[in-house]
Amino acid sequence: MSPPAATAEGTTIAYAYLRASTDKQDLDHQRLELLDYARRHDLSIDDFIEVTVSSRRSRKRRRIEELMARLDGADTLMATELSRLGRSTAEVIALVNELLQRGVRVILSKQGLDMKPQGRQASRIWPRRLL
Repeated sequence: MSPPAATAEGTTIAYAYLRASTDKQDLDHQRLELLDYARRHDLSIDDFIEVTVSSRRSRKRRRIEELMARLDGADTLMATELSRLGRSTAEVIALVNELLQRGVRVILSKQGLDMKPQGRQASRIWPRRLL
């Protein structure tokens, strides 16, 4: 899917990141879950970044580098759960902290987390049960 058209300055974009580990898994379930979450919370998703690859693969193969290049301050990243973003807790915390520091809002629908950049570190705002 191609990136959305250029937007006016100050306009935010919401990206949904979908990742399945194998081709036997289905991205449609993640897509429907995020669309339902967006509808219930009066949000819209502007673009989907989809990949079918193991979390053991490089950030480039998982399209994380592409995602990071696209996300700008005030944009939103949505994913269904922590495990979609990385292999380890440390990797996911580092990624989310970087996004929050850049001003990106991060939503994880299954965990019910909506992390808005407020100068806080992800490791301090996530419930202990998720770490």
